[in-house]
Amino acid sequence: MSIEEDFKNLICLLQEHQSTNILVKEAAQFILEGEVIYWSFDNDGKPGSAKDHLLGTYEIRGRIEEELRRENPFVVGYKELLPAFRQTKHDFICISDITTQQGSYLIFSDYAKQDLIGILKSKRNLEEIRAVEKENEANGMEQYKSASFVFIKGVLQK
Repeated sequence: MSIEEDFKNLICLLQEHQSTNILVKEAAQFILEGEVIYWSFDNDGKPGSAKDHLLGTYEIRGRIEEELRRENPFVVGYKELLPAFRQTKHDFICISDITTQQGSYLIFSDYAKQDLIGILKSKRNLEEIRAVEKENEANGMEQYKSASFVFIKGVLQK
């Protein structure tokens, strides 16, 4: 599947579920309004995408967020994501990342992008990502450049 097809499938999934979650609605809106950086796991079956592995990781991250940043969370959405994550029947989970000017959205789904499991939103935005990439480049660390794709108003920039 091409990156454009994958991205369109994600847009359709978000639009289908935008009435169920405010973060999904935001992500669906911002994807088509402006510039986004997009990245997604590319195939299932990898140990790093196993449900149990990811669930354990995000349960720990959720506890850290709750305990250390309760008054000013950097990432929101754990209360909705974790119960859905525990209940999903999928053995492997696809994580897609969309970074916008308003923040970054991690979307959890199956690999076909037919079943939305949940979403998290962090405060990290395009400006911050670009600043880190620019700093890495200036320091001779081009290998740390993002392996992501840029879309503007839903169209891949080549």
